[in-house]
Amino acid sequence: AEIEGEFARMAAENPELMTWTSETDPEAPPGGGGVGGRRTVDVATITDLSVPNAGKARLLLLFGEHAREIITAELALWLTRVLLGDVQEYDAWDQSRTAFARSLGLAPPPMR
Repeated sequence: AEIEGEFARMAAENPELMTWTSETDPEAPPGGGGVGGRRTVDVATITDLSVPNAGKARLLLLFGEHAREIITAELALWLTRVLLGDVQEYDAWDQSRTAFARSLGLAPPPMR
């Protein structure tokens, strides 16, 4: 519940960039938990909401499926913070700066 609360807070603080919703499978049989006993999934949508969706690339990242996963819900939280503009920690890593430069075809910056 703590991570879900943090996602909800970030969406409330960044309404131009993020929405946080719970989606329910209307065709799932009752008894699966969630809303009305049906399966639900929490969805963070991160995009510039002032730009129409037509032509935007879409990417689905699934986190928090089970306890022994490689990509954790905490990583989703960190990635969301970066996508919303909190890049101080990201920029501090020489590896991330190097990878970003290379992705643009630029020479990597000098290591700090």
